[in-house]
Order: sequence, then C-alpha cells, then structure tokens
Amino acid sequence: MSVESRRKKEESKKNLERITAKVKWFDGTKLGFGFLVRPNHSDVFLHISDLKKSAIDPDDIREGDLLEFDLLPMPQRGDGKVKAVNIKIISLCAKGQKDHEERSI
Repeated sequence: MSVESRRKKEESKKNLERITAKVKWFDGTKLGFGFLVRPNHSDVFLHISDLKKSAIDPDDIREGDLLEFDLLPMPQRGDGKVKAVNIKIISLCAKGQKDHEERSI
C-alpha cells in the first residue's frame, strides 16, 4: 500500500462517527443485510460483510441487539444514507425478546 493510500485510509477513519444503536431487523440467510435504528434518527444499513470484517458471526445477530459501530457515509448512493462498519456487540437480547434479557453466544 502506498503512503498516499495509507494517509487517505487513516484520514477517512478520523471522519467516522462512533454510534450505538439497536438492530431493527437483520436477515443474514437470504438477504445478507438489515437495519439498525437510532433514537430520533434515520436507519443505518447493516451488511453481512461488515459483520464478518468485524469478526461477528451474522447468525448471532437478532432484533433488539445493541451494537456499537462507526457511521460511514455511502456517497455512491447519492441519497445521504449511511452504513455501520467496525461493529462491536454491546449486548444481546434473549431469543424472542426485543428488550435486553442477556444471552450468551
């Protein structure tokens, strides 16, 4: 990787905003994506590849789980949409629960 490429990559990391949000829905089997919901904000796109890059098994993600992530703009869409990257699990909901009754993975 060239020095210029490394500089751009580091600069883009500095522009990321760390966010915490709940999983609104996620389908890792058929669709490979889902959405996170932030209170009083628009939805955040969650893609299976970004979970895998963060060493998270997509089968472990359920509605109501609380995740922390960097908010990355998706300028190629041209509509101001954002996606979650560098994801970390904060807490997991028990199966069938939308609020936090902890479960282990």
